[in-house]
Amino acid sequence: MNCIKKFSSFFLILLLICVSTFFTSASITLNSIVTTESTCENNGTATINAVSAPDPFLLYKITSGPILSNMQTSNVFTSLYPGNYTAVLYDSNFDSLVIEFTISGNYQLPFFTTSAFNPTCVGFNDGMIIGIADSTNGLLPYSWEIISPIYIGPQATDTFDNLDQGTYQIRMTDACGNFVTRTQLLSYLGTGLSFINYPQIEMIGCDTLVVNFGFVIYGSSLDLPFTLNCTSGTGAVFSATSEPTYYYLYGADSYVAYISDTISGLTYGDMLTVSVTDVCGASISGGTYIIPPFLFSFVFYNVTTTNCSIELGANANLYNIYNWPYYHWTTMMPPIHYELVNNNTGLMADSGTLLMTSNGVLLTPQPQNELFNFSITDGCGNSYESQVQWPSVDTPSIQIQQSTGCKDSTASVYFTFLNFLSNPVLTITSGPPLASSSKPGYAFSDTIIYPVVFDDINVNLYGGAYAINHFPKGTYTYTVTDSCGNTYTGSFTVNDVSNLGWDYTIEYGCYGDNSIQYNTVNYPSGQLIAAIIKEVASGDVVDYNYPYNGNGSANSLDPGDYAVELYYNYAPQFGGQLFNNSLTGNTDCWVYMDTITVPPFSANSFQSVTTITCSGITYVNLVVDSNSGVPPYLYEVIAGPQTFPPQASNLFTIDDPGIYLFRITDSCNNTFIQQVTVTTDSFPDIIKQGSSCVGSAINLIAIASPYFSYEWLSPNGSIYYGNIFSINPLTVADTGTYLITKYVSINGCVDTFYSSYVVNLNNTYEIDATICNGQSYNIGANSYNQTGQYVDTLSAAVGCDSIIYLNLTVTDFKRDSMELTICSGESITLGGATYTQAGIYVDTIPTTTCDSIFKLTLYLLDYKRDTINAQLCEGESYSMGGNSFAVSGTYIDTLSTTTCDSIITLNLSITDFIRDTIDIAICQGNTYLFNNTLLSAAGT
Repeated sequence: MNCIKKFSSFFLILLLICVSTFFTSASITLNSIVTTESTCENNGTATINAVSAPDPFLLYKITSGPILSNMQTSNVFTSLYPGNYTAVLYDSNFDSLVIEFTISGNYQLPFFTTSAFNPTCVGFNDGMIIGIADSTNGLLPYSWEIISPIYIGPQATDTFDNLDQGTYQIRMTDACGNFVTRTQLLSYLGTGLSFINYPQIEMIGCDTLVVNFGFVIYGSSLDLPFTLNCTSGTGAVFSATSEPTYYYLYGADSYVAYISDTISGLTYGDMLTVSVTDVCGASISGGTYIIPPFLFSFVFYNVTTTNCSIELGANANLYNIYNWPYYHWTTMMPPIHYELVNNNTGLMADSGTLLMTSNGVLLTPQPQNELFNFSITDGCGNSYESQVQWPSVDTPSIQIQQSTGCKDSTASVYFTFLNFLSNPVLTITSGPPLASSSKPGYAFSDTIIYPVVFDDINVNLYGGAYAINHFPKGTYTYTVTDSCGNTYTGSFTVNDVSNLGWDYTIEYGCYGDNSIQYNTVNYPSGQLIAAIIKEVASGDVVDYNYPYNGNGSANSLDPGDYAVELYYNYAPQFGGQLFNNSLTGNTDCWVYMDTITVPPFSANSFQSVTTITCSGITYVNLVVDSNSGVPPYLYEVIAGPQTFPPQASNLFTIDDPGIYLFRITDSCNNTFIQQVTVTTDSFPDIIKQGSSCVGSAINLIAIASPYFSYEWLSPNGSIYYGNIFSINPLTVADTGTYLITKYVSINGCVDTFYSSYVVNLNNTYEIDATICNGQSYNIGANSYNQTGQYVDTLSAAVGCDSIIYLNLTVTDFKRDSMELTICSGESITLGGATYTQAGIYVDTIPTTTCDSIFKLTLYLLDYKRDTINAQLCEGESYSMGGNSFAVSGTYIDTLSTTTCDSIITLNLSITDFIRDTIDIAICQGNTYLFNNTLLSAAGT
């Protein structure tokens, strides 16, 4: 028994000695670095798994990277931005291990646009807004809300329907908690119902007529019902509701549509009011006019013949709105029969029968000053008869009218040729030699070569006007001749020319709430008939202004490029004034085209963050980049030694330096978060820009703030003010020490700080470098391999020297000794080599700094052997190594230990009990003591 206890004590002492010997030198071993991606702005992590011995205590610190950290005991770094990092691990002896790791991630603030569908009318609530998220920004999943003027959400879907008109704010929040807000205007779209022409009445029976009314509507309204309302002079109401029965394209997303109704009980001379109402309740009126009585008016026109004589033809029309006020345009029921009889001769001068509906008849030319009898009858037997005096023709004359032109700085001239005996030829014989403009967007230059001849004039045109454009300001002479030998000369002066142009402004708002406002107030003489603005990327029309009404706007615009088209005087899709010819040979009117860029929306960001110290109080002043976000802003601190709720002021009073998270929110409810390290440094270093060469320019820059003012005292005693001190050119006289005084004034606190800066005629650099023994550090042509301070001068190509101050440290290889003990059959691996035998070994282990040289003394232990002799009594047992023995014999067992196993030999002897018989007789009442027990009764 005692032998076994002694062995145990010896084994424990040996184990402690071995352990103490194994850890005679401290070390840090890196097992792994586990990083997580920064899926948000800065939520990456790095877990450093390392061990040290003999003391497991470790300290961790980030020394370079997007952010730095103070010394910490935790092996986990949090709130890391994407990027490359260097960290240092220290053990209890402040031995260190430098490691590097990378945090992945490419988080961008969430971003989305909207697509909108306007509600049709009041009460329809069929508006819709769809959010279109850029899935490359933000972190999925997104949640969606409408936060104003009603609240809907949050919801996973990006679609909001059943919306009424209003200005909506839609917010999208990503999984990081950042949110962006867009403004979307929903306005009642309406049907676009507008007037284009008067109703037309078609007589299809003697007391039955069809009312046709055309109007302009949006293309999206073609499948909506419209109601044609008719009220007679007696108060009878006729109403018909249907979708348009006929339509044609009128402009961009505009159509001329027609709706009709058949009405009985009305005929010539009855009063009729006509209007159209859409589903939104909007109406246009066709007027309250008379269905004309069966009365006719005559309009005479010139018909020029080839024998230099003139005859007049005529139109005999029912009274109508274009010739007589207050009469509906009406067509007669066929067949329509008419006769024209010469009263002097009694002969039929003209006659005919029309088999289709018509407003009147065309009468052939007749002799001048003759009296005729005209009669006409429609299909219902309504008749009209009257005497008509055919007029005489006056002598030829020329009328000249002017208007501003459809190119800048030009006019249009209209020549009316009255009573010419044949088609005339107009010749402009002299005038200004150049039609031109230098105005941006309207610039052109056309040379005019005189004479300019116009020989395509037809005096049989209604009105007789021949339109010529592009006349510059000046005096002109002309000649008019005809084939009948007549010649007319004259002159005219153009004074009133066009001044084409427009003005626009971009009104910036939140994303999707920009607008382009435009007008032509400063260009009243321009003949602008239409303005169209299109989104370049999609080609969608965002503003359609026809007929142009003097001003306009394109609203609810996203950032992007917008094409502007301004049409002057005429455009194929709109119509307008057509010109017969041009003084310059080109009748085209000007189309102004330009591109307006609504700048891209810029997310909020800080322009600068300045720490201000005054009388021991630390402030932080945040300055927002004025080119980002939409003011006003709210400022808050959401994390750090202190937190602050949202405030309008961009100034914070900080009690504790450290790392803070500042957040700004702009008026569009978009956020930006930035981490800021607040220090108590009262006068940060002066920054120098430029090279310190003779003749070059340098700027000495101090941190700018509205709360700072600076005074610079130069070596020659001159005083300068401002945060930037410029020297241009730099001379020898400018070298020396500059004394800088910083005056701080903030919140009633006034303080003063001092600093200095030395200007030399070179560029000075200080380098701290460490190399290993046997290595060298090169500067220019010099090489250094000993610890010390060195100064080198490097000459630049232009002759401006750079002075290098080198603080060089040469580090020896790290040497360490280690004694280890292993058991027979085991091995130890060190620096890539494996050892199994006792001995002394020297090896070099590479490290991130200089290599370490290790000396290993290795001991080899055999297994421990021992013999135990034990005696037991019968019935007892002996335990060893987990086994029990109760029979005499020799036993061999192996005992596992913390070092090498022990082999034990047990010699066990079992002794039987000694047996004997004693017969004793006692008297009754007596006792017998046996084995400490008194016996008084007979027994065995």
